[in-house]
Amino acid sequence: MRTSVVKIILPIVSVLFLSACGSGNKTIDEGTDSIAPTTPSNLNAVAKSSGSIELTWSVSNDNVGVAGYKVYRSSVEIGSSTIASYTDSSLNPNTIYCYTVKAYDAKGNLSNAQTESCAKTSEIISHSDASAPSSPSNLIATALSNNRIDLKWTSSTDDVGVAGYKIFRGNEEIGSSVTTTYSDTNLDPITSYCYSVKAYDAVGNISHGQPDECTKTFNSIQNGIPQFVDKNYIELDKIHRISKFRSGIGHDYSDNFESCRSMKHYFEPDSISNWSQVKIFSPVNGSVSSLYLEGMGAQVDIKSTIYPDITFTIFHVRLSTSLNIGDKVAAGQELGTHYGSLTMSDIAVRVGTQDGKFVLISYFDLLTGQLFQAYQARGVNSRGDLIISKEGRNADPLSCNGEIFANGGKIVNWVNLK
Repeated sequence: MRTSVVKIILPIVSVLFLSACGSGNKTIDEGTDSIAPTTPSNLNAVAKSSGSIELTWSVSNDNVGVAGYKVYRSSVEIGSSTIASYTDSSLNPNTIYCYTVKAYDAKGNLSNAQTESCAKTSEIISHSDASAPSSPSNLIATALSNNRIDLKWTSSTDDVGVAGYKIFRGNEEIGSSVTTTYSDTNLDPITSYCYSVKAYDAVGNISHGQPDECTKTFNSIQNGIPQFVDKNYIELDKIHRISKFRSGIGHDYSDNFESCRSMKHYFEPDSISNWSQVKIFSPVNGSVSSLYLEGMGAQVDIKSTIYPDITFTIFHVRLSTSLNIGDKVAAGQELGTHYGSLTMSDIAVRVGTQDGKFVLISYFDLLTGQLFQAYQARGVNSRGDLIISKEGRNADPLSCNGEIFANGGKIVNWVNLK
């Protein structure tokens, strides 16, 4: 019974995939993005000491995703930030400074700036303060992605008061913070970086730094892929087979480094289930970075909160509630249902690289061991069963006529679940 249904459906699917799913490059390539982010709002400048001013603002929105913010002092760019805050330090006491902020996306589109926000640094508290703060302690450097390292440390003490902290990568000062945390971004994958932190007070006395703390950014492409997804994006008990990563199923969906292969997974519901009632969920805690209607349902991009260089793309979703770009979603939160039997559900995962490109990785490489046990219970022996290696695919190349596969290769493209 199941086999006969598949034979009837698949010819229809092959015709509709091109208009419904789109190609990998056309769907998620940010190279064609020409829309600038919205203007940052609610800019607020607050003097934190005689030598520093802290800026905060409300985040911008973008049709693809905000990459960061450029900070200007009196129309001169002085730095950038990937979060909605920035601290300008080493300023003169008792002086007014005015700032604006502009948002930018991965393509370099730059927003407008709202009205300046100004603040006046305080006067020097005590000209007789000659004591430097104690050295920060317990510095911990943690790699959060292939281009980001987060730092945290235990606060210093001072006879008058700690004004902030200077952050050094090697011997280079790279930023400052008025809290005991800092994020260093736009780093290279699989690269070791060493950091130290020094505290300073209102008159500029600087502490000693403790020994460097070093760590290495991981490579989300080949090694060290974080297995953090603990929620299925679809009702697994209603699925009877899944296409392999780098298969010849559907149409060409590839990244900036490979071509003519389907670098995502199609999930096909069984012949018993009403396909339009199969529920779709967010696989991670994150935010909606892109959302638009396809020929059949909506395509939803979800950027992970903990690994912001990783984005999940879910196709053909019949949304059950209103969803907008920038909305926060929780792992396991229901987004809606699959569109219906005219197309299969599919999911892709992309990882951004420092040079603005992206690579596609398998959804199954990101699942926790506990979640993957649900697939093992359905007869999948290992994650490798669901992934055609790059070496294997290169040994059995596909050919494409535009976005259409001219052949599906000799490797079996599907994994049947029991």
